[in-house]
Amino acid sequence: CDDGGWFCPGQYPPALQKILKEKKDFAQLEDFNRRRDGKENADAEYTQQYLENLNNPEKARRAAAANAEKNPPRDLSNTNNNNKKLRKLTPDEMAIMNNPEAWGNNGATTAVWEAVHKGDRRAFRDMLLEHPELAHLRSEDGRGPLWWAYEYGQTELVTLLTRLGVKTDLTDAQGLKPSDMMK
Repeated sequence: CDDGGWFCPGQYPPALQKILKEKKDFAQLEDFNRRRDGKENADAEYTQQYLENLNNPEKARRAAAANAEKNPPRDLSNTNNNNKKLRKLTPDEMAIMNNPEAWGNNGATTAVWEAVHKGDRRAFRDMLLEHPELAHLRSEDGRGPLWWAYEYGQTELVTLLTRLGVKTDLTDAQGLKPSDMMK
């Protein structure tokens, strides 16, 4: 610092001190992954579960089979929400959603993953009523609702998604089909 002056790296002039004391700090761009409940990384639970399933596929299969037995499939394509019918995307719309350049992690992928992971069929269906393209949504690893539904044994959601035209022969970034997640 220079003697007697205000100039010192990392310090502001004395005239700005009053303004700086009244300032409000705003969230930084890096905070976009923080959830409202204060958790640092919204994808942490998914990543942990995914790695556990990768390390112990037999346990994952057993859990998926047990979940499938507890929740037998039923038709969700035209129930609840005032009997509104879910809209199927056109082939062109599906092609756009399945383009690897469109894959990415964002708030929508997190919300859809959470609904599928928890088996919250009502929330998932409500999302699809509002945004039918979410049935074909893909995260940056190329996986989407159908992969997650298989992974967590959500057979009703598997049925719903296939009826909405989500293709079962698509592959993720590692070449895995949705049904490979259950095996």
